[in-house]
Amino acid sequence: MKIRTLAVVGLFASLALALFSNATLLAGEAGAIARSGWYTSLATDEGSAISRNASQADSNSAPDAPTGDAFLNKVNSLCEQIKKLPLADTQNDVAQEVATLKKELLSLDRGINRMTSGRNASGWKTYLRLSEITQTIAGDKADLAVLEKSLNAFNSGADGLDSPVFQPVRQSLTRLITLRKDQDAKAEESQDNQAEAILVCDELPGAVAELVAGYTPAKAESVSLLLDDLRYFYGRSKEIDAIVATTSDYFGGPNVLVSASSAVLDQEQGKNISQLIGVNEIIRGAMVTGDGQLNGSVKLRFVPNEVKAEFGLTLTTEIKTKTVASRDGALVWSSNTGTVTATKSIYFVDDLEVSKAKAKGKIQSTVTGIDSGRGNLGQNVATQRVYEEKPYSQAESTRRMEQRVATQLESEVNAQVGKVNAELQKRFIKPLRDSDYLPRAIASRTTNERFYWQGIVGNDIQMGRPKHTVPDVVQGNSDLTLAVHESCPNNATWFAFAGRRVSDREMSALLVRTFSTASDAQTESEPVKETTEETNQTEKVASDSEPVSDTVSDEDELWLTFANDLPVVTQFQNDTISVLMHIDQFEKEERTYPELDVEIVYSIVREGEQFFLQREKLDVFPGNLTRGETIPARYQAIRTMIISRLEEGLKDRFEIKGIKTVKETAETDTSDAKNDRLIKKGTYVPTSVTARDGWFAIDFTLQL
Repeated sequence: MKIRTLAVVGLFASLALALFSNATLLAGEAGAIARSGWYTSLATDEGSAISRNASQADSNSAPDAPTGDAFLNKVNSLCEQIKKLPLADTQNDVAQEVATLKKELLSLDRGINRMTSGRNASGWKTYLRLSEITQTIAGDKADLAVLEKSLNAFNSGADGLDSPVFQPVRQSLTRLITLRKDQDAKAEESQDNQAEAILVCDELPGAVAELVAGYTPAKAESVSLLLDDLRYFYGRSKEIDAIVATTSDYFGGPNVLVSASSAVLDQEQGKNISQLIGVNEIIRGAMVTGDGQLNGSVKLRFVPNEVKAEFGLTLTTEIKTKTVASRDGALVWSSNTGTVTATKSIYFVDDLEVSKAKAKGKIQSTVTGIDSGRGNLGQNVATQRVYEEKPYSQAESTRRMEQRVATQLESEVNAQVGKVNAELQKRFIKPLRDSDYLPRAIASRTTNERFYWQGIVGNDIQMGRPKHTVPDVVQGNSDLTLAVHESCPNNATWFAFAGRRVSDREMSALLVRTFSTASDAQTESEPVKETTEETNQTEKVASDSEPVSDTVSDEDELWLTFANDLPVVTQFQNDTISVLMHIDQFEKEERTYPELDVEIVYSIVREGEQFFLQREKLDVFPGNLTRGETIPARYQAIRTMIISRLEEGLKDRFEIKGIKTVKETAETDTSDAKNDRLIKKGTYVPTSVTARDGWFAIDFTLQL
């Protein structure tokens, strides 16, 4: 009995994790980051637009999670508390070394007395300035001048100073002087750091208020950088952890969403199973043998679960057997019929989990013959005993068959779950972990009619959209909805591309994968290879008066270094996808040219029932140039070259294709793998493609 109902559950798992890759690729990274939040309603159970009830915005947030003015007030309060904290990494081991030196001085005092028998002890102590050392280390600060004069005496080479009795104090003095010099340097640096740290505390509330007023990539990055600065200056204190948690919670709205209707399970409904079964058991002391037929069907359904998505797997079987029971020389022939229903739950958040299978059934037996082997009297007695035992035998037979069906369901489903999880680990989890993009947490749930999965891309100091806002653009009445907020690719590319150096051909290939993958869910993209070439070339910045038109040819390889701040900015507005890449500098051989921006804009176009991404713009211009100004002639050659190379592979148009569900191998009656056949499960056909209000969303209808 082979049960193959995990294909659709595996599909959800693949879609959810693959969506991270596609979403991140929208801004140019062949990989994904998933950081999670929880939003209770991607769509209402009736399939209408998202609920706008902000009080239901986040079922995982604390009941007293601050919103609006309360949130800003809390940020202000935490910043005031942080100002009073000592800076991190300003403490040293001076106190510990002073304590060590005090102990060694006592030992040295006794050692000098023993060594000189008290005749010249005071002379040694005066020469080595021991009383001055004792006095200066008794205060809060050991005076460097005193310590250094004493150490000079210890190192003077006077007769007798090579004795072991002097060495512990000499070594301790050396260490303490080094630590004290360190302490003074850090104290001087600390004054500057303290002023800068206070400035960060003063700037953060305003930056957070700006972001509350409306998301933009620049505002989000500003808050993230300020939080990063606080961690740098103050370390991982409870106050710093509190402000990071408060801010990331407020801006913890998921920026990746998946929703699916129960229609996706229709392909699994009523899947038939037929199997010959054998009976060879001892039931109530009788040896029972025989054979029969088991016919069943498998159904998969959504189970309402607000904590994690749950799929109910039900195997309903009809059983018919013919058996003969043998006991004490008597034979009883029976015809047995009944049903057994086995159930098992499958859960999905970031991988698949299963519950233990349970079964319930009823077997009804009809006695078709009795042979006592003892004549009429014995026959009557045997018949009476058979019918007296019949209810108990039926109950035991039912229990045995329940156990048998449940065990088989358990073993087969668990084996398939193991395979699906292994595939998820291989294709998604391990690559994400290796790239430091592994989701910190994700969330899922199910109702009777829909499956929901979501996450937030970005680490704990990277901002998503405010949790208490609702994405109007995302609808929930299709068979499958995939949606990505622009904070997702912006967070991902900031992490992946800040300061990164690539060749123009690598960037061209990356852009091809970006838009082809974003428009074709069946396309598998290989990660962009990190360049290992050293960048030790001498920078030679072109002067304003120096033309570059004669320094570039088609054979030259150009290297581009992304900016540290906002290296790639993606926006979803007015049914367009725009990607702006900030390049700090580009290099050709030993010549370096600064500040170039690359802008790519694709619009969503519908023609009949098909959707396309149509390229509207591909431009390269100096980063320090105000839009609308004339591009200086010295940039024209490089600009033309880069545009030409990007156009080599970046198509004018990409079709937004459907998603083919997983193909499944269905085993035939033979174990010969050559006789296996492939069953296509269906295709999700796009019916709506939207890019506005910061969201890129696709609705699909399932065609089996």
